[in-house]
Amino acid sequence: MLSPTTAEGFSAPKGSALPVLNLPRVFVLSSGDTASASEAFINGLRGIDIEVILIGETTRGKPYGFYGIDNCGVTYFTVHFKGENAKGFGDYADGFIPSDSDDMFGAEVRGCVVADDLTHVLGDPEEAQLATALTYIETGACPTAESVAKARSAKSANPLSEFRGELIRPFQFGRIAR
Repeated sequence: MLSPTTAEGFSAPKGSALPVLNLPRVFVLSSGDTASASEAFINGLRGIDIEVILIGETTRGKPYGFYGIDNCGVTYFTVHFKGENAKGFGDYADGFIPSDSDDMFGAEVRGCVVADDLTHVLGDPEEAQLATALTYIETGACPTAESVAKARSAKSANPLSEFRGELIRPFQFGRIAR
């Protein structure tokens, strides 16, 4: 049985201080498939006043959790709870929305709207979301549409037209497959 001071593979004496990274802000790269634990991470940090900069697209929106319940040989996964942060916020069923507005409300998170870029490998500084995050770190603002267009003028307007190979979509857990 796990107690509040232990987790699988980790334990600490009761009353131990949690590790502290002293990060003033955290950048999260997102897409429409960003959901659940990633959103709980974003919401949790916002609840303890760590600035989150969201680079990418609006997240999926899944503040709910569930436990499997067996009944006559069938396991049902119904909603059991809605997660909230330390400030009591959990209303992001439509996802977190990157916004460069100074008047943010609710699920809006400071950040930049940038489409997922399949023409570059992850970690490539030319990849759209990473390039945007690096620009934001340097300037404190989202790059302008003009600067993005200038940087990409030699590239195709359709990123998938340059993609060679097979695009493999992961199996979507929680969906019925026959």
